[in-house]
Amino acid sequence: MIEINVGKLPFGIYAIVVFPFIFYRRDKRNKCIEAHEHYHWKDALKYGVVGWYLLYILLLIKNFGKPITNDPLEKPAYIIEWRCEG
Repeated sequence: MIEINVGKLPFGIYAIVVFPFIFYRRDKRNKCIEAHEHYHWKDALKYGVVGWYLLYILLLIKNFGKPITNDPLEKPAYIIEWRCEG
């Protein structure tokens, strides 16, 4: 896992896993967002990086216009993030 702080990410994103990297918006990085992204990183390893990304993209297309928090690959990561925030 290689974590990198950047000034800006597209589409209002605070952080993103582009395996094997995790990019964080420098001004938004905190332990809760790190926990969220670490979940995705481990999930991609667990299910296979290429397969995980293909499924992620297909689910984004299928659920376009719906809240990202309902996406089956995002929901567990958000639960971890929300629990961290208390």
